[in-house]
Amino acid sequence: MSRSYAPPVGPFPSYIALANAVVTLGAFTLIAAIVRSFRAAYDRERRIARQDVMTGAANKATFERHAAKLLDAGACVDHTLLLATIDLDNFKTVNDTWGHAAGDAVLRAFAAAAAAVIRRQDCLGRIGGDEFALLVPVDSAEDGRATAAQLHARLSGVLREMPYPITFSMGALVVTPGSGLGFPALMHEADRLMYVVKRAGKGAVCIDTAGALPPAPIAAEIIPHPATRAA
Repeated sequence: MSRSYAPPVGPFPSYIALANAVVTLGAFTLIAAIVRSFRAAYDRERRIARQDVMTGAANKATFERHAAKLLDAGACVDHTLLLATIDLDNFKTVNDTWGHAAGDAVLRAFAAAAAAVIRRQDCLGRIGGDEFALLVPVDSAEDGRATAAQLHARLSGVLREMPYPITFSMGALVVTPGSGLGFPALMHEADRLMYVVKRAGKGAVCIDTAGALPPAPIAAEIIPHPATRAA
């Protein structure tokens, strides 16, 4: 007597279901990994777009955007800010004498030192080849002046430890509420203070208050670095 074939009955359907589940889980895992990879790349590109690649400081556009926002807010509320522009003295000599690798090392060391001494709410930007800018919320005009002097002294100490004869000139502008000046004018005044230092011999900080600046050459407070003063 012939018998008709019947497929075996057993656990095979459960194996198929398990295999389908594994394939589905693998597909979801792969998709999640791809999404994470794209997100990491997107975040990296956004960070690169905001930062100066060499030093890790905010780039010029990012600093100006952030500073303009804070200074506009500070003009309307009871908030005092310290705006400082910085230029490394004799930087071209370092590049010409020891090479661009040495110049790059100076830039990175200075930016790292500045980043280490400022707070999360402060902003450090590289706004030119050897030019930086700082925006620091402070408690008062007196605190702003003291903060500017302290920052210059601490960062000058970092440069003194490098094997190159380099200092920096700093123009520090204390911006009190109701100064009546917009961001471009405030940056211009901070730059002007910095060039007062350059003309006076470099390696110092010149501090003044926004709205109290005379239109003629400034007789603001210039604080030399202690090593310069001793000499």
